[in-house]
Amino acid sequence: MSGTTRRTTSTLAPDTASISQNPYFTSGPLGAFYLSQTAAGQTVNSPPLNAGARTAVAASVDTRTTRTDEMLDSGVVDMGFHYPPQAPQLRVEPSELVFHADSAGVTLPSRWLLLLSDNAFPSPGA
Repeated sequence: MSGTTRRTTSTLAPDTASISQNPYFTSGPLGAFYLSQTAAGQTVNSPPLNAGARTAVAASVDTRTTRTDEMLDSGVVDMGFHYPPQAPQLRVEPSELVFHADSAGVTLPSRWLLLLSDNAFPSPGA
């Protein structure tokens, strides 16, 4: 292989958007790589919190979260993976069951009530 150069190592120069500290990942609703944040109930703030080089809006992650309580990223972007917010968890229960027989003799409930859990739609800033 004359004339061929093979590179086996690479070096990235650190910049203002790099860290070399423990990120204090914590598990959350969708995975194991949320950032630890006291505002979300953890005991320590993760160094990647608000450590990005631009805003969450400029990074297009202002509709995603790094927090276990699913508050969206805002202001200076958090470094790390941004999870999509979960859809509200809905629970359907019958409030009153009224059964009717159809021509095949099968009974069908005629009225249902949709119940939302108290935290399905958290208030802004919660």
